[in-house]
Amino acid sequence: MVITAFFSPSLSRRMEAGSARLARPQRFGIVSKAVQTSFTFDGYSMPIKRKEAGGMMENGNEYKEYRNEAQYGPGLGSQTGEPLTPMKPEEDRKNMNRKRGGGFRRGGAVMLGLLLAFGAGMGGGYAAFRLWGDDGKAQTGLNLNVTATSTGSQDEIAPTGLAAAAESVVEIVTTARSGGMSMMGSQSVTEGAGSGVIVTADGYIVTNNHVIEDADTIQIRLRNGETYDATLVGTDEKTDIALLKIEAAGLTAATIGSSSSLQMGDKAYVVGNPLGQLGGTMTQGIISALDREITVSGETMNLLQTDAAVNPGNSGGGLFNASGELVGIVVAKSIGTEVEGLGFAIPIDDVTPVLEELSKHGYVTGRPYMGATLLDITDAQTMMMYRVNRQGVYVLKVEENGKAAQAGLMAGDCILAVDGAEVASASQVTGLIAEKSVGDSITLTVLRNNQEQSVTVTLGEYVPSNS
Repeated sequence: MVITAFFSPSLSRRMEAGSARLARPQRFGIVSKAVQTSFTFDGYSMPIKRKEAGGMMENGNEYKEYRNEAQYGPGLGSQTGEPLTPMKPEEDRKNMNRKRGGGFRRGGAVMLGLLLAFGAGMGGGYAAFRLWGDDGKAQTGLNLNVTATSTGSQDEIAPTGLAAAAESVVEIVTTARSGGMSMMGSQSVTEGAGSGVIVTADGYIVTNNHVIEDADTIQIRLRNGETYDATLVGTDEKTDIALLKIEAAGLTAATIGSSSSLQMGDKAYVVGNPLGQLGGTMTQGIISALDREITVSGETMNLLQTDAAVNPGNSGGGLFNASGELVGIVVAKSIGTEVEGLGFAIPIDDVTPVLEELSKHGYVTGRPYMGATLLDITDAQTMMMYRVNRQGVYVLKVEENGKAAQAGLMAGDCILAVDGAEVASASQVTGLIAEKSVGDSITLTVLRNNQEQSVTVTLGEYVPSNS
């Protein structure tokens, strides 16, 4: 079963500033005629402006394209130390066999997009335990309304709690200007819609990073119709969480529950802004799975799975239990024509420590940083595309003056092991790095020009460029 991911801007509108004339936008992201099952960030309505993009070959396999490179480089096989790029898709199609491929990888994460490890580019994964106190609870800076998990039967629905849950969910509208001014003095504007959840009575709101990424303006609409301009407090691309703030008081904040106490079969309710026009919509289902490992555009996430209806515009909205407690932040859904009832949410136990960090620093501190972008090469076609002679975890790019570059790691190196532990995927590398602390050293065993070498990297701390 071939699966992929694309970011759907189906809710977006492109308009000329100062004009009422609208044009239907094109879809951005990874698209494929061969896709049978796919997943999307369900409420993302503006195009992701990432450098990396890709899609599916006509024969059903993935290709990866770097659109903003000045030219296509020599490939992974020739160790020049320069950032590495694949063959052009057009050239690649001529050389590939027409055998249909793809599908799930047994024992691994469900693959939702390219295996380009952005986490590896940041030098490691998210070590949640670093954000928790010795008692296992989040160190509270925000005045979150945290409660003990309801001990009542899941069959006993709390209508009062669900009503309050609906009040805590807001509509988010974003605008982003792109391109220069036209001869008529107007500029293209992309408008998007998503959802968010009020987490404090004084106006802190959680949503997905992909809902507000690249936005020039962010506006919040409450359930009572009041609108506010929002300030971006902080974002975390790795966990796809963003924290917003509006100047308001006395708001209905969500009661924070516990995702770790959920069980398969528990009732679940999704509240959000589907289609960007139906704010406050609630759909009902169950918790279909716990700790579902999903990879979306290179980021591996452990998500809650639900069969409650999730639609475009629900991104950043809430997943609630029968008591009306917030147990997850909706992030993705299936869009396959042959698949129904596959929605995903970030567990609230993973969200709250990130919110604390964002409120204090604007980003998540303490993440070990290597300064290299990694790429999994797992099939013959991708091997040919990058001109390598073996599968493995390759260094796609080394950040200039970063820790990896200082240690001598080069683009084109194939990583065989980390501190002696063999690795077969970029997620394994980032997972091992996540277990380290800033200032620790790791020894990478790499294959370079058909010879094994050891490279010792001292890990730094990842600080986003916009912080």
